Amino acid sequence: MTIYELKKRNTEHGGKFFSRDAMKTWRDTLKGLSVRRDVDPLQVIVTRKKTGTAWRFNVNTGRMVAPHRA
Repeated sequence: MTIYELKKRNTEHGGKFFSRDAMKTWRDTLKGLSVRRDVDPLQVIVTRKKTGTAWRFNVNTGRMVAPHRA
């Protein structure tokens, strides 16, 4: 799953995590985020490359489940 697919699912299910306003507030771009899928088959980890901050997202809905604790 790519960050673009996750954004599409998030938007389709009413999520605002990847909205233009949210991304601008945090000074993020989609290229500045990475996706990892090794924790749970139903979840992915999105990490901000410059700070290492991470969040868990549901694969089916694209909605954030919780902040990720390493």
